[in-house]
Amino acid sequence: MSTVSKLKKSRDSWKKKAVERGKNERCQRREKIRMRKERDRCRKEAREAEGELERERRKGTVPVCKKEDVVHIALMLFLVARISFRAVSGVLGVLAGCLGMPKVPCPQTVVKTTRNRANKRCQSHSTAH
Repeated sequence: MSTVSKLKKSRDSWKKKAVERGKNERCQRREKIRMRKERDRCRKEAREAEGELERERRKGTVPVCKKEDVVHIALMLFLVARISFRAVSGVLGVLAGCLGMPKVPCPQTVVKTTRNRANKRCQSHSTAH
């Protein structure tokens, strides 16, 4: 091989490598920009949600549920959603802030209240007929 052909070959391989590297760098740069935009958008949404939550807290408009409402929710979770009493207690624990409950009922309390309510319904149903 002549010296000129060797130079051409090495130059051509160098150009190919440089083009590939440029493509990869441009792709990574675009991906980084996309990720930054998405991160900024998520941060902005989080700040807005925190601000909205803070405004709601300042208003003091925490809805307070009556005991009957909580029992009704527990019954619906047990009968319709078909989850256990322990799970009902857990779900009520998650919803406690929204429902305005100062204390979350334990599973035994959920069992007792639902049983009492069912007994009252059966008694009222039997006396109605």
